[in-house]
Amino acid sequence: MKVIYSFYIVRFCQSFLVIIGAALSIFVTDIMVKGEAVASEMPLSLSMSCDQTAKLVANRGAIVLRTGENTFDRYVRDLQFCDLGDALRPEWIPTRDSPQCFIGYTCYLPDIENRTD
Repeated sequence: MKVIYSFYIVRFCQSFLVIIGAALSIFVTDIMVKGEAVASEMPLSLSMSCDQTAKLVANRGAIVLRTGENTFDRYVRDLQFCDLGDALRPEWIPTRDSPQCFIGYTCYLPDIENRTD
């Protein structure tokens, strides 16, 4: 009798693992597709001129721009798009027509970045 129950328990566990594996596969695929969609929603500075990129930041106020295949950052027009206590750091990024184009600023916490621990 124990052997029969053990067989059913093993079969149940195998079926359960197959279902979990399929669900995990769908979940991972969904995350990968959404990750690609998010990356495509971020404009690539290398595909725009310096003037276009600077105007995009100025018009939107704050935007996440890709500056390469795996690099991106959030750029802002002015301090109102930063958190309280943040400071502005001027940023020059590569664009289609310039290796260093001033497009705006990034926000940073000056107390943290100037520590000498």
